Formats: sequence, C-alpha cells, structure tokens
Amino acid sequence: GELDDDGGGVTLNAQSRATLMAKLGRGDEMTFVSHHPPPPPQMVPQAPQPQGQQAPQPTHPPSPFVLLKNMFDPAQETDPEFHLDIAEDVEEECARFGRVRRVHVDRVNPQGLVYVQFDNIDGAQHAQNQLNGRWFARKMIHADFLSENAFRNVVG
Repeated sequence: GELDDDGGGVTLNAQSRATLMAKLGRGDEMTFVSHHPPPPPQMVPQAPQPQGQQAPQPTHPPSPFVLLKNMFDPAQETDPEFHLDIAEDVEEECARFGRVRRVHVDRVNPQGLVYVQFDNIDGAQHAQNQLNGRWFARKMIHADFLSENAFRNVVG
C-alpha cells in the first residue's frame, strides 16, 4: 500500500493522544478539537476517506511481535520526549488485548513505527485484528506481525 506523504496530520499533546487512543479502542468516530484558528479553506488538506481504503492484510505469520505503522509523524513532533508518551499510550491500549512485555517507538522513521511485544500470540492477534485499519491522527494504522529476529534486530 501507498503511504500518505502529504504532510497532513495533527500535532497532539499527551492529553489529546490519550483521548485518541481511548477512542481507538472503542472504534468511536474521532473528532479533533484545536485551540488554533482553522487555516483558510484552500489550505485545509483533504482528510483520507475511510470508504474505499482497506487496511492491508498481515504479510507475516502470527507471532507475539506486532509492528504498528502510521502512528505518528516524527517531523511533526515538537516535544523531544514524545516517544515516551506514545509508548505509554500504546502500551495502555494494547494491554486491553493481552499482556504487553515491551513497546519500542522508532523516533526517526517517517512511517511512525511502534513495535510491540506481547506475552503470547493470542494477545498479538487480537491487537493486530483490532488496530489494523483504524484511523489515528488522520492516518490509517497498519498492524502486522514480525518474526522474533526482525523484532530483536530493531529493538535489541
């Protein structure tokens, strides 16, 4: 699948991110609230439309290791500790699906990658099924499995 590289998105603080993660878990329609005036209409980027776009199917066999793509845009993050907030939010959200052993946020990859290790395959499958295709910060989340070797090559 093609990634949305139009630079759109929303800059979130910890409170906004926590609210969005909570809504992600419930599958609610998300409404963004901004304290800044909206840009002129010609400057508003078109939001991706959920109709017609489908989340890609997992390309790797189920494992306790899940890769979440499109979780954030490092170029839009202003807080040098943003990865800590994201890791905490993802761990909290993923704990609904099973015991989380580790969360790693890749702070520089433009695809907004978050690596999650579950205690077992069941929790990882539940998370992959529930999070794949959800919309977060105007981007569709892609959730796939990783091999243990691929996870350890990145996370250590």
